[in-house]
Amino acid sequence: PLHWASVAAFDGDEVLDGSLGCRRCGATYPVEDGVAVVVRDAAGFLEGPRTDPALSTYLWADYLRHTDPLPIGLRPDPHPVQLLVPEIRPAWNVLDLGCGTGGSTFTVAAAGAAFALGVDVSWERIEAAIRLLRTGRYPVAVSTAVGHTEEVLIDRPDLRGAACDFLVGDAVDPPLAAESRDALVLGMVYDTVRAPGLLLGQAGALLRDGGLLL
Repeated sequence: PLHWASVAAFDGDEVLDGSLGCRRCGATYPVEDGVAVVVRDAAGFLEGPRTDPALSTYLWADYLRHTDPLPIGLRPDPHPVQLLVPEIRPAWNVLDLGCGTGGSTFTVAAAGAAFALGVDVSWERIEAAIRLLRTGRYPVAVSTAVGHTEEVLIDRPDLRGAACDFLVGDAVDPPLAAESRDALVLGMVYDTVRAPGLLLGQAGALLRDGGLLL
């Protein structure tokens, strides 16, 4: 039921600033710097802090995990979503709930899904994923030694224009229709929410009959 309520700035067919509106309840959801914020109190959310102290860790794990040497505590293992890749069907609509910076979402899209949507409650993580989707590039600050940080550029032209998109949303209150997804990814999310049972219930409600949950 969402539609464009206003468009203040755009680049080609990409809306950079504006708002989405709900035809059913009249609520509006802002879009800033290309990031749609679809949560119940969107205005209050945007007034809060947007800086994510874990951003560089997520970016490293998603896009630089094979760089040598790896930071302490990280291993060059394949992303867990690789387990789902052999099951992906070309017509599937997949949701990556709690997608972080989008590494798993891009992986699902590259596996041949018709469309993959990444949802995360962190504005900065979603903004990074959207920039990678549009440009394939994103700078990340990496701690290489005690007291020393250097900037590394993620350069992934293969991510540009992938069959996916991203928005800010709450994993335990997702802004999506019931039974609308063929597969759903919950990667490293279960232990980050206050109501894990509710999270699993919402995941089940979003899946079509016979859908796959990872």
